[in-house]
Amino acid sequence: MKQKTVYLVILLFSICFIQAQSNSSTLELSTVIVHRENIANPYLEYSFKSKKLIVQEKIERWESRYKIMFPEIKEIDLDATEQLVTIIINKNHSQETLNKIIIRFGYQKYEIK
Repeated sequence: MKQKTVYLVILLFSICFIQAQSNSSTLELSTVIVHRENIANPYLEYSFKSKKLIVQEKIERWESRYKIMFPEIKEIDLDATEQLVTIIINKNHSQETLNKIIIRFGYQKYEIK
């Protein structure tokens, strides 16, 4: 019985270790591709898929919170079905502001196309 328990513990540890390694490497390599469109001056539109789960019941609250936290945002649309984020933001926004917004959706790095 002890031998089976030891093997089971070793197996579980190995699985957890492999999973942790794959998760950490995934986080380091994740890149969101943000699509930017010029819309009526003075705004830009960014859209991307969220890595953070967007839950239908929380969308209204999150959208309100983002507008309060980031006054540069004119509109934000969160789509729970497609897990899509669309932001219309003042063209004069800082890179730091955009970074803070995108990081909140589960990304560390991104590229604008």
